[in-house]
Amino acid sequence: FGAELSDLSVTTGIDGKLQGGLFWDVSFSAARSKIAFYINNTVNASLGPDSPVRFRPRTYMQEDLSASLNMTYPLEMGILASPLNIAWGAEWRSDAFETFPGDEASYTTGPFAAQGFSVGSNGFQGLAPQWTGRWTRPNYAFYADLEVDVTHSFLINTAARYENFYNNFGSALNGKVAALYRISPRLSLRGTISSGLRAPSPGQANLQLVGTAYSGDGNLIEVGILPSTNPLAMALGGKELVEETATSYTLGVVAELESDVYVMLDYFDTAIHDRIALTGNIPITDEMWSIIDRKNPDLAGQSSLSEIRFFSNDFDTRHRGIDLLFAWQETWDSGNETDFSVAWNWTSISLLDFSSPTKLDQLLGEPLENPITLSLLTPKRQIELEQTNPKHRVVVSAKHTFGHLHGMLKLYYYDGWLACRFKNSSCPDDLLDSFGGAVLVGAEVGTSLKSGLRFAVGLDNALNTVPSAAKAETDGQGNAHPESTPWDYNGAIWYARISVDVFR
Repeated sequence: FGAELSDLSVTTGIDGKLQGGLFWDVSFSAARSKIAFYINNTVNASLGPDSPVRFRPRTYMQEDLSASLNMTYPLEMGILASPLNIAWGAEWRSDAFETFPGDEASYTTGPFAAQGFSVGSNGFQGLAPQWTGRWTRPNYAFYADLEVDVTHSFLINTAARYENFYNNFGSALNGKVAALYRISPRLSLRGTISSGLRAPSPGQANLQLVGTAYSGDGNLIEVGILPSTNPLAMALGGKELVEETATSYTLGVVAELESDVYVMLDYFDTAIHDRIALTGNIPITDEMWSIIDRKNPDLAGQSSLSEIRFFSNDFDTRHRGIDLLFAWQETWDSGNETDFSVAWNWTSISLLDFSSPTKLDQLLGEPLENPITLSLLTPKRQIELEQTNPKHRVVVSAKHTFGHLHGMLKLYYYDGWLACRFKNSSCPDDLLDSFGGAVLVGAEVGTSLKSGLRFAVGLDNALNTVPSAAKAETDGQGNAHPESTPWDYNGAIWYARISVDVFR
């Protein structure tokens, strides 16, 4: 099972400065990401002996277009310590998500389905044409930004942005106020208060897929992700997605201990409301499918599903943390340069509000003889939100440049974390694994030529540090590593980077 990925992006623009100091910038960007899935050495069991063993189940494509105009102008105020810097602009953006069907054998229902054989390419079911489509989300925005030194010691910045999602959510106004107070030439205090929003992507609102998963009791089951407005999802609590909103506060200090030696300490506190995330797996019983078949035959093609998930705005979170950075830079008599930094982060994530479990005693207007308890935010999801991300992280970076050559070494430390085994939604203590902290090593060497050409090669996770899954998970599901890790569990990665200045 895998996929072929192709990404393409282009950005172009032009800028200039008019007499009087008005600076303008116009830019346009376009990007496309395409992922074509394949799965081999499996079957569509419902086709029996006529089943192929290689399938192309589906293809997804994401497209982004944006155009922006930005202008800045320094306005002399006389009574203030600096000109009032005025910035304003406009942006138009469009996001599109498109799905393409798989080959017919990957989704079709064969003659052996009536005997209970699974439908579609086993492991990752194909996408039927009736479930494909193209969905777009355009929006435009205007912003204004003012910044000025009120005195030689006090700087203030304020900004506002008006956003309009004219096909979906209407409009929103967000803003920011920031200030910097220079206690001395080498010591400053800073702080911000801001608000923001993030609209659900067309992919989150319309994604539909079916895959085979391990149930935890020795069986393989079909699990589907459905749009939140799918009739089945809506019968289980799904609603049309709305935008996330956030409020954020920061307070920090910047100190220059001596020439080219800096310390920065910041506290942040961000609350995110109506967060968009996948629900836990919701079981669909035989009784529920019987009702669905009678009340909505259009959903019968999904009757192989044992569990479903969908995106929802079901909870709020609070993110509090501290960032500490020590940075030193030295230029030697030989002209060589050394950059050294140590960064430490502590972050605590807590759930503020989420829907309580509810009893589902009817479906599509018909009573259930065997009601189920429905919780969109499962215990597993709560653990993923609050305890899968390490609370402490440290990055130590050292870079030395000598002439046209440079070398860099990085050390990453991740604190311990918790992860649920087998994707079990209830995640009892005997299926909750605890992992200790770990150190990763990265290195890079490169050169910069007078022509503007730069070349570098590097290695991330050089020691191939990867946690091992619990033996029961490896034996029962085949996972060599836990699915929830703070870093990429594929291990060591080589890379090469080439860049060039075309116009200098």
